[in-house]
Amino acid sequence: MTDRKLLIDTNVFIGLEDQREVAPEFAELLQLCNQHNVHVFVHDAAFDDIGRDTNIARRNVSLSKVRKFELLKNVRQPSRANLEQRFGPMPKPNDVTDVALLHALDIGAVDFLVTEDQGIHTRARRPTPPLADRVLTVVDAVAWLRASFEPTRVILPFVEEVPAHAIDQTDDIFDSLRQGYSNFDKWWRDKCVREHRPCWVVTIDNELAGLVVRKEESYAEAKTKYPGPKILKVCTFKVKPKYRGEKLGELLLKQVLWFAQKNSFDLVYLTTFNDQKVLISILLYYGFEQTGVNALGEEIYEKPLRRDCIHPKPGENLFDLARTNYPRAGRGILCPDTRGVSRYPFSRACSENTGRPVWPAFK
Repeated sequence: MTDRKLLIDTNVFIGLEDQREVAPEFAELLQLCNQHNVHVFVHDAAFDDIGRDTNIARRNVSLSKVRKFELLKNVRQPSRANLEQRFGPMPKPNDVTDVALLHALDIGAVDFLVTEDQGIHTRARRPTPPLADRVLTVVDAVAWLRASFEPTRVILPFVEEVPAHAIDQTDDIFDSLRQGYSNFDKWWRDKCVREHRPCWVVTIDNELAGLVVRKEESYAEAKTKYPGPKILKVCTFKVKPKYRGEKLGELLLKQVLWFAQKNSFDLVYLTTFNDQKVLISILLYYGFEQTGVNALGEEIYEKPLRRDCIHPKPGENLFDLARTNYPRAGRGILCPDTRGVSRYPFSRACSENTGRPVWPAFK
């Protein structure tokens, strides 16, 4: 959830609501805001802007449609002289509206202003400090939304990402889960399907062979041994018995770990009953640690994803060190080279100047 607020200029509103075909970036802006609970406001000064339209029919249509957005109203403004000193002259009525939008941004009533008006972008560079970094075009706003709220996709060969509602709930991959969890069907419907939880699947000859369901949690939700503000829970991890021995479980676990690293998670964890010997052996092999037992009697396995450089101890087995810290690698094994960038395409190295992680591009 987020309480981020975007203020859109009249030209953005018109781009979304007029009779012409909506440009893809305008549609995506609204779609992403709705998806990630980012509030979209129009300033009450927009009514003045629309009211100056000499086409009465179009003006009435616009006034009716602008009410579908949240209204930013009653923003107290300083004197005209103070506004002009900060944002420049306002010789025209449109300039008064432009400055009202910038003032709302300036005082923190909203986080960003989205406009295609280059005059506003120019005005935003006048104050000290400038507001230009928080005045976005529609394309910039879409890029910010993607970077802030959309996870970076990491798909390994043969693994496909789908929402839970795209999976047939009657598939026999769920049979053993129903035996172990009496409320499985209700959980799948109320949590996975209703919340559109993302899943990774492996299919063989159009048959579902393996499945992982994931969920992002906070430390307060996870209640794990290891802390971290960003935690990835593996809610379901299942491979059909007929496909065991084909390394599908290992492939799906690598998918989980690559995704967690690429998206800067602090911890990955899951729970399983102790009769799942194959799964547990894979978890231990890749550095998971049993940290407890939950109220259902499931064992809890956690893997913290470290962000510091890992330096081998004298005599330490480098293969085991790389295996338990997978998918990290670097110079030799886990350290950055002298340029501060890893020589390995999938590594997480550290800057030689700051010691902070440097993330190479996923290739």
